[in-house]
Amino acid sequence: MSVTMRPSTLEPHDQRSVLRLLIGAAWLDGDMQPEERHYLQGLLEKYRLATDPEFQDLMARSLPISPAVFEQWLSAYLRQHPRREDVESLLDQISSVIYADSLIDAREAAVLCEIEQELEHRPALRLLDRLQTFFHHCLVMS
Repeated sequence: MSVTMRPSTLEPHDQRSVLRLLIGAAWLDGDMQPEERHYLQGLLEKYRLATDPEFQDLMARSLPISPAVFEQWLSAYLRQHPRREDVESLLDQISSVIYADSLIDAREAAVLCEIEQELEHRPALRLLDRLQTFFHHCLVMS
């Protein structure tokens, strides 16, 4: 799978935020598949972050990143990037990670659907309220 990512127009701090979110998205189903890991490793190498201690720790985890942590990261990113283009780019990138293993878990699909619906019907910042409800539901199910 080719490694594509659009944050080249983002500041380095924002690239880090997007990569952190992509790693979190790979854990949404509770397991990072080898294909997802390979895809993410390629992105980290592309952006010269493969040896960064934070990303090494995130990639070496044996326990999943919790939906609550992913929600915090996503909320923070969306607050800083409320433009539709930023949300669309993030959706594309999360989709690429989630589809890397050709298996879509119900939690992964729900996140994608929530973001897609938000793009169709509401301003980007309203997505936060809906995603918070979704993630709280995931926490109860975990």
